Formats: sequence, C-alpha cells, structure tokens
Amino acid sequence: MKEAAGDDERELAEEMSKAFMSEDLPDEVFGAPKAGAGMWASMIRIISPVKGNTVAKIPFEQNEAAHRFSLSKLTASMHFVTKMNASQLWVKTLKLKFSGG
Repeated sequence: MKEAAGDDERELAEEMSKAFMSEDLPDEVFGAPKAGAGMWASMIRIISPVKGNTVAKIPFEQNEAAHRFSLSKLTASMHFVTKMNASQLWVKTLKLKFSGG
C-alpha cells in the first residue's frame, strides 16, 4: 500500500496501512491475507497435530516470507529453558525491498 502511493499520497497511505494492519480479521470470513500486484502477504500458522486447532498465528510484514524452519528440542541442561523437554521453532525470514521507480 505504502510502496504504491505517490509522493502526495504517502502520508495518507501510511495512516491507512497502519489501520489496516492493526485489524484482526477472521480468515473464515475474509480469507487468507492478500497483497497487491507484485507483492505478497504471508504468515506462520502453528497448528496442534492432536486437536487440529490453531495454536498461534504470526503475520509477517508486506513482502516478507519464511525461508527456513527448524524445530529444536531443548533440554533442562540449557540455562534458559524453563520447561523440561521444551520445543522451540526457529524461522529465518527474508524481505523483498523495492527500489523506487
């Protein structure tokens, strides 16, 4: 939204973008995130394999996408672990930046 705005519309586009991105619209009603031509929207949705429900949703910024995933099993010997045998999901992201023009 912001990238497509002209110089005279940039401030309004910034306000509209912030308002739009702060809304939490249910996917069941509005569908998955969409982006303009030449752009994309993505998110990570963590689903419980036992119950099939969504545990967490992590939206990305415009034109940002997950590139690599890694699931680590942490043990009590690691000083920052508060739960025994906790799992942690690591995600590497990339973001496409447009140069003006």
